[in-house]
Amino acid sequence: MASLYYSLGPFNAGYAVASVGLLPGITLYILFGIFAFLGGFLLWRLFLHLDSVRYPIRMYGDIGQRVYGTWCRHLFSLLQSIQLVLNVGKSSSSLPFTLEG
Repeated sequence: MASLYYSLGPFNAGYAVASVGLLPGITLYILFGIFAFLGGFLLWRLFLHLDSVRYPIRMYGDIGQRVYGTWCRHLFSLLQSIQLVLNVGKSSSSLPFTLEG
């Protein structure tokens, strides 16, 4: 039952829109789509401006290092590792706690 409430993706869009209403659901879907596009566009532009043969950009930490320094590279790498663990371990059977409640 937890997968019904916590699953992501386009297959759960109908349930989400039905929960909040047609107009707010479509509005939020469009807004989040615009935010996703702008975030991707920003990353693309940063990659184009900061990538070089001598200092290649291979991950988010490299962008952080080029913009703010070494401390930001370590911070971005740590946050990306945490995101990876949470994305891979999102099923309720592999989490040490329950999502239902």
